[in-house]
Amino acid sequence: MAEIGWAVSPAAIKEVIEGTIEDKYIVPFKLPVNQRIQILEPLFNQIKKPTFPMIQHQVLKFYLKKFYGEEKKVLIFTERQSTVEYLEKARVTSAPT
Repeated sequence: MAEIGWAVSPAAIKEVIEGTIEDKYIVPFKLPVNQRIQILEPLFNQIKKPTFPMIQHQVLKFYLKKFYGEEKKVLIFTERQSTVEYLEKARVTSAPT
């Protein structure tokens, strides 16, 4: 039986917010850039705090231990290099023993 979950790395969120604020996407935004900055800046500042990645790391660590204890396999798919690097760091520090 498969269990499916979804999460995103802090680095990937930061990349998307930067692209949205800096008009890097070729899409028509509904809000002007000054409103996007006003809305996204607080989230961007939260992501930069050291505690934000730690929360996601704790969730990942919990599920890795859970699945390891149940002798289940874990497959992780990602599109972004920054997510791969984040997950690799988390894997190294959270590998079940």
